Amino acid sequence: MQSSLFSIWSINNFMLFFLSISQKAVNRKDKKNTKKKSLTNRNVRISHQLKRQTAKTIFQSKLNSNYQQKHEEQNKNSMTRLCRRVLKCAEDQSSRKLAGTKTIGRTEWRKQK
Repeated sequence: MQSSLFSIWSINNFMLFFLSISQKAVNRKDKKNTKKKSLTNRNVRISHQLKRQTAKTIFQSKLNSNYQQKHEEQNKNSMTRLCRRVLKCAEDQSSRKLAGTKTIGRTEWRKQK
């Protein structure tokens, strides 16, 4: 009787011990899985952040290049206008000199124009 009780008790303890070990192993796997998930979530967050940053930098560089092109065109246009004005003024003065007339003042030139 005692030996059968002892064997039942020992089998019961062995099963409890085995169950506790297997539960610990399951808990470890869960911890590893949660770590993996948190790492993958972190990696996803970092990749999204990098994508946003690169998109921002690309957009900013496009804006800057468009801004530079626009101002270069404006500067070019203003220089051509200035050159035209200077050439026209020089032509007027040279034609007046050839005609023998005096040069006129700036306000009169504006009125004539």
